[in-house]
Amino acid sequence: MRTRRAPFALALLATALLAVGCDTAATSGERVFLQPRDVTFRFSYSSDAFQAGVPVTVTSNGAVDLTGRLDGFKKSEIVGAKVTNVVLTRVQPVNANGRFDRMMAALAVQLVGAGGAPATVGASAALPNAATATFAGTSTDVSAILAGEPFRARLAFTPPTALREDYEVDVTFTLAVEVEGI
Repeated sequence: MRTRRAPFALALLATALLAVGCDTAATSGERVFLQPRDVTFRFSYSSDAFQAGVPVTVTSNGAVDLTGRLDGFKKSEIVGAKVTNVVLTRVQPVNANGRFDRMMAALAVQLVGAGGAPATVGASAALPNAATATFAGTSTDVSAILAGEPFRARLAFTPPTALREDYEVDVTFTLAVEVEGI
């Protein structure tokens, strides 16, 4: 009698172990936070047409597409995203006029998708007397921008002085991206 119950008990035990061993993280519809990722935009512009105290907006040279940069997820699976950090680095000019405090005041850093309204993801009323500026991003949700067509960045600022220079500035955004659907 005991020998007939042994195969049934073994099968029951194997089924129970298999059920317990299943990874619930692999269920459809679960949200996952990806590792933070950086994207960098280059801005090249001449300040010849800028007037001191008059706001201007400069758009990045290129656009970024996150396809292939989401650890195997699709852009359509993005359910949440924000910028956690913004770093501005002056590339040109190499002289003292390239200090951020002389180049920009009342800076707003924005991301913008194709045909969409810009989302302000960082801002600073005053920039440092340096060639690099770092500030925290906002809690603005940019998931629709990242999930769409390639997106660009914008710098909206007021030149505090009438400098006549050609500028190149790199802006690096650290993105926190949440996806759904494994």
